[in-house]
Amino acid sequence: MTTTNNTTPTDVGPAPAPPAWCLPGTLPLFSLSENNREAAWAWQRRVSDYVVIEATDEIREGRIVRNAPKIFCDFEEGPWTIADARREGRALMTAAEVVTEAIQPD
Repeated sequence: MTTTNNTTPTDVGPAPAPPAWCLPGTLPLFSLSENNREAAWAWQRRVSDYVVIEATDEIREGRIVRNAPKIFCDFEEGPWTIADARREGRALMTAAEVVTEAIQPD
């Protein structure tokens, strides 16, 4: 009979590398589904107070699959002033450039 010792650290191989658009030292945020059967890791980069780039890694059929990055506004305040809208508009464009450069380097 084989037993597993869950108290001894075991090397299970390298962890997935962060996406190229992440800042150095970024660690993923871990989440588990309600039924505790599906795990996901979210990689995030905040470009401004409200603009975020995010991609998730999921386990599918025993493999880690990275989903395409998405850019979104994460805000609860409003309405914005014209200056706020321009600032966040620039941040959205910056986020799009960050992802584009990471996916399609020169």
